[in-house]
Amino acid sequence: MARKLLGRLQIHGTLEAIDPLHTGCGEADYLTDQALATDGQGNLYLPGTSLAGALKNWCRNACGENLVNSPSSPWGYHSNNDQGNEVGHASYIFVENMIITMPDGVPFEIRDHVGIDDHYGTAADQIKFDRAVIPKGSLLKLELVVDLNGDDSISVNDNQTKSLIGYLLEYLQKHGIRLGGGKSRGLGRVKLKDEITISEELYTFEGVLAKLKGESPTLTVEKLKNAASIVLRLPNRCELDIHWRPLSPTFVKSSIDGLNIDTLPLLGGTAGGLAQLIPGSSVKGVIRQQAERIVRTLTNKHEPAWWNENGRQRFLDQLNEDLPLIQEVFGSRSEAESTDARKNMLGLGALSISDCFSKQSALSEAWNDYYYADGHAPTAAKDWQDSFHVAIDRWTGGAADTALFQVLDPIVSKDNKEPWEPFRLEIDLDRIADIANASNENSIDAETVQIASIVLLLLVIRDLSQQRIPIGFGGNRGRGEIEIEKVELRFEGNQFGLKENEVTLPEADLSSLGEQLSAWESAWQNCIDQEATNNV
Repeated sequence: MARKLLGRLQIHGTLEAIDPLHTGCGEADYLTDQALATDGQGNLYLPGTSLAGALKNWCRNACGENLVNSPSSPWGYHSNNDQGNEVGHASYIFVENMIITMPDGVPFEIRDHVGIDDHYGTAADQIKFDRAVIPKGSLLKLELVVDLNGDDSISVNDNQTKSLIGYLLEYLQKHGIRLGGGKSRGLGRVKLKDEITISEELYTFEGVLAKLKGESPTLTVEKLKNAASIVLRLPNRCELDIHWRPLSPTFVKSSIDGLNIDTLPLLGGTAGGLAQLIPGSSVKGVIRQQAERIVRTLTNKHEPAWWNENGRQRFLDQLNEDLPLIQEVFGSRSEAESTDARKNMLGLGALSISDCFSKQSALSEAWNDYYYADGHAPTAAKDWQDSFHVAIDRWTGGAADTALFQVLDPIVSKDNKEPWEPFRLEIDLDRIADIANASNENSIDAETVQIASIVLLLLVIRDLSQQRIPIGFGGNRGRGEIEIEKVELRFEGNQFGLKENEVTLPEADLSSLGEQLSAWESAWQNCIDQEATNNV
């Protein structure tokens, strides 16, 4: 039987990809292991189910289960009553598939990925794959339809639904949301552009007449928010912006060799063309390795269970090793159902790291000269140089046979203070708290675990600022050293004792936290195994 409706809201807008985006089809093709989804006309698109799941999850986090999984939920509801009969209703919110438009002249990219063995520091055995991604700056057409309930037997409140949609749209405009694959490794962040149309169509004689005349009343995000009173749970998040510049040539190697130059930098598409790119997956791998080294040292765990394993399983067991804070922050592989509620919640890590682009970009035709033919530098010639390298024969001490290769190196200039975007790290502190609260044995409160997670990342950033950790290609051969100018911390929700929700740490100096530093150190110590033999 058809539902009784009073009308509907029609919402039209545009989402912009702030980071590259992977909208997978779940299959491989002749180009890549993880291909992009296309519709029947061959257009790249994001399925409405992907966006609907992300929006519903935001509503659950902001408003709780009562507004998402209950008889009053506009997202739909299904359950069994006391007599064992099924009850519920379908969703009143409809999310259309979104067609994707890429920036002019910028193609989709193929990203190569490899797992790094924690012990050897080299590529893990049998852990190699690639995925196609849609470039930064791509646009996605957003269409939402919200039906207004007219059935008194269903407790969905129209004004409450309007207010919920208003707050959701405001969040998409201010902060954005992550969609698709690789969300914690630099991909998927989209924001709603300011140009948005909200029309209300009422199923009355006057409303239908206004619709036919094209005169349906329009609403604003602010009017939607004010339709009802909703208590939102403020998200607990922390963002860290690491402002840096290279001290030596710093780049990630492209998987494609050039025609005349062997080693070329990895490029990513932007609205201005192609720019050098350090993927969030590369930065996350470097940070995770150092974080594990810190925790392993303090807890004296130097001989893990995977020590003598080989092959693919060795790497997978490394991801699942139970080290304090590591799985909560960086994620792990999902496991079969466990009696430990904490392990059941593990999977996606609380930490997301965005792709980092150079501030200089060039048209793809200029880069093609380097990849496929003799040509000029894509930017001013002074910014690049061809470096010649040769391997040395260990026996003769001379040049090894057929071991000459070239590297296209960016020239490091002190005049260019900040040639790259900052590294951006985002921590979902609510997820860390949920995992901490689910632990069967954890005697440490969730806020202590949240603070300790932030401190762990700050310790890694401090090591990065002291040139203990190289970034990108050739880190053991003089490349990848960086200098950190400042670290900016921004908090949403709980500020954990800080007087301001924004804190700046010049040169990653932790003493800039002031009087709160000792309290944070105490929380950090409480989360580390009491048998640790070393102090922070």
